[in-house]
Amino acid sequence: MIYLHTPKCAGTTIITALRGVYGDTLYHDATFRTIKARHQAWQWQAALPIDDRQWSIPVKDCECVVGHFTWTKYRHLNWPMFVFLRAPWDRLISQFSIGQHREITTFEKFTRDGTDSISRMVGDLEQYFFVGLQEHFEESMKMLEWYAGIQFNWPLEYKNHHKREKYRPTKEDKQVFLQSNEKDIKLYDQARVRFYTQRREYYEAKQKESKEALFARQL
Repeated sequence: MIYLHTPKCAGTTIITALRGVYGDTLYHDATFRTIKARHQAWQWQAALPIDDRQWSIPVKDCECVVGHFTWTKYRHLNWPMFVFLRAPWDRLISQFSIGQHREITTFEKFTRDGTDSISRMVGDLEQYFFVGLQEHFEESMKMLEWYAGIQFNWPLEYKNHHKREKYRPTKEDKQVFLQSNEKDIKLYDQARVRFYTQRREYYEAKQKESKEALFARQL
């Protein structure tokens, strides 16, 4: 399967958990690291012709692809994809707070340069078999196990390579954000609806499994 890693959505922890499942058959696409503007790393892919977006996987018997890329990059594989999203305002502040972003640009420019970047990266949520939310992380991971038919090693190993004091936005920053990220906000609203639908389905299935197991023991 394919995990599309949106920035600042607990992706490093998710990839670590997936590596525990897939081991050497997991391929981590890290091409974004060669691009100077890291927060826009996937955008160059979106501008390529469809045929040029296809990418070979240099891992024998690969079963899982992870990394920062656009939804189009590996669609020629026709593998099931999943994604985790986070409230756009919180995600943007978290991303601006890491690395050298605060030293090389302003929050306003950072926001405008990355206008609706997540919605362009992710595309239509209907193409994903599972959509998790960073705000409900552990619950999302439990649900992902059920939807994907895999099992993680619990407790999860939490990783955060970018620990700094978060940027404190102004009222003007908020206005710029709202003007520049209407599609990202809409995408997250759709993700929340999808998450709660999945959660209802998950708990109904688990409840049914429990009743069936109880009935089997009584026999």
